[in-house]
Amino acid sequence: MDPFEVRMQFLGLLRKLNASQQSIQKIVGYALKHFARCGEDLWDCVMEECQKGSLNTRMNILHLLDNLCETALLHQTGASIPSSQAPYVEYVTRDLEKIMEYVVPNSRDGLINFQSARQILDSWQTKRVLDPIAVSNVIESLEIKKSTLKDIPATRSNTSAAERDEIFKRIEEDRERHKLLRQRRWNIPTRAGQPYAPRLASAVPVARLLPLNPVPTSPTSPIMSSHLTSPITPTHHLDPNPASGAGVMPPPAPKHLPPRHALRKSYTEAQRERQRQRNRSGGEDAQETALDIEFEHAWETTSDWNEDDVDAVNEEWCLCWGDDEWGARADNAGEDGTGSGQSGAHGSRLTPTSTS
Repeated sequence: MDPFEVRMQFLGLLRKLNASQQSIQKIVGYALKHFARCGEDLWDCVMEECQKGSLNTRMNILHLLDNLCETALLHQTGASIPSSQAPYVEYVTRDLEKIMEYVVPNSRDGLINFQSARQILDSWQTKRVLDPIAVSNVIESLEIKKSTLKDIPATRSNTSAAERDEIFKRIEEDRERHKLLRQRRWNIPTRAGQPYAPRLASAVPVARLLPLNPVPTSPTSPIMSSHLTSPITPTHHLDPNPASGAGVMPPPAPKHLPPRHALRKSYTEAQRERQRQRNRSGGEDAQETALDIEFEHAWETTSDWNEDDVDAVNEEWCLCWGDDEWGARADNAGEDGTGSGQSGAHGSRLTPTSTS
């Protein structure tokens, strides 16, 4: 297929573009497939349709570019290629201001697309899909334009049947676009130049967080040691009937949870491993991903386990079991001979020292 046929087919796909994920993915796959031979021509088609289309069409094209850039970064081959030169990412960065002029025109109708365009720009800035400085400059210019557009007086006109159908179509496609944007808000692309990405502490295997030879605090403790000869089955059940629960125990206190310094240690090890990977590969891999920045910020603002956390856990347990039933179960645990160690683990409230 020659470049002219590629261009004509791509224009046909663009003119049928809507807010559905199927339509967007079809165009994204076609654009990436023919990028090597006709990338510049296909980009000219995108800019041409964005200039001539309606406000709804321009918004669909902006969502198409959002999906196209992230897919291009995910399919980027070879660590020697900078992320700014991934397919179409360089074009979007170069013409970002012009695209925003089309999507949010200098008329009061531009306010219709302002909020959705701002959400996509914030997403690009958070995920580092495009150059953060370029995106920040465009966001500032959009905010200035918003204040000027609000000063333009609104004009009232009679709405025809065709315009009413266009409004209903816009409402439906806005709903679809916002749904897809919420689904992909936390989908941060991993660049091929960064094969090692640090995992969250919740994804670290338990064997790295717990001691090598854990000692269970009670026979019903969920900690399983390799030295135990048989698994221990918990005897407590969530029985809503307090009359039949004389020997029924509430769920064990989470004394087996590792201290926070163990989680910090595991994350520090992941950081060191990532740094070693960067030192070996060098160059482009040294840039931080959005996940690194976001997680480090959340980690620094999270406090250690303290009395406020203990009070929150006790409050949740009281809401689940009730104050009276909680005290009765604690007394029954001490009377039926299940062991003083269990009553301390199950019957009593949590204390800050129970996690150490």
